[in-house]
This record gives sequence, C-alpha cells and structure tokens, in this order.
Amino acid sequence: MFRILKVIKEIRLYREYRKIIRNEELNSPRWSRANLRRDWVYRIYTVINLPPQVTMSPDFPEDSKPSFVISELKPVNEYLKYLNLEELLTMGIEPIEGTQNNSWLIVYQFLFRQLSWLWIFSFLVQITLIILLIAYWPLLISFF
Repeated sequence: MFRILKVIKEIRLYREYRKIIRNEELNSPRWSRANLRRDWVYRIYTVINLPPQVTMSPDFPEDSKPSFVISELKPVNEYLKYLNLEELLTMGIEPIEGTQNNSWLIVYQFLFRQLSWLWIFSFLVQITLIILLIAYWPLLISFF
C-alpha cells in the first residue's frame, strides 16, 4: 500500500522534472550554451568532441579519453546542480561510432527508483485478482 504512494510521489516528481526541462529548453541561455537537447521522454543529451590537443597527442593515452570527457562536463553538471536535478538524474557516456573515440554522447535521464516494469506488472496482476474476486464473490461463497 505504501509503495503505491511512493510511486505516485515519483510520478509527480517526474512531471515536475519535465516542466523544468521544458522551461529551461525554451528560456535559458545556459541550456543553449551547453548545447543540451532533449528527446521525447525528456532525456537530456549532448555531444562532447575532443579537442585536437587530445586527439593528436601521442602522449595522451586512449584510456584517459573518458575521464577527459567527464572533466569537460563540469559546466553541464553545475548547471544541473543549479536546477536541483543532480539527484534525480543518472548519466550515461559512450563513444560515437565512426569517430575513433573522438566524439562522445552524454545522456542524462531521470532515475526511477520505485517505478519499474516489475512493479507495474505486479500491480496489474493484483488489481486483476481483486476485480475477479469481486466479480465471482457469490460463486466463491456458494462454493464454500
């Protein structure tokens, strides 16, 4: 019972998150300066291109590119912290194919802690069982 209240709270939080993202996308110069975009499920994404000093340097190891990309994300992370979204989001980072690891896709998405496919399935099963119990109550009573 209490879990459904947590799920409802999480859905409200997601709606507030969508409202903030929509407002920032339309009105914020920091959003444009950080080259942020969103998709239809309100994941925030951007692309980080490594500078020639990193890509052309023979001394820069290939394994250090992800850490360099994360250091380049500091302004974006500070902006998301300013919006109070840092605890609601999870970040994914992956190289873009065909760029020899010189361009990286960064995706921030809302982290659902309570709501999951398993919870939705179990909730639907429980509701179905309750409806069946109510519909067949007279039959069950006469059976016993």
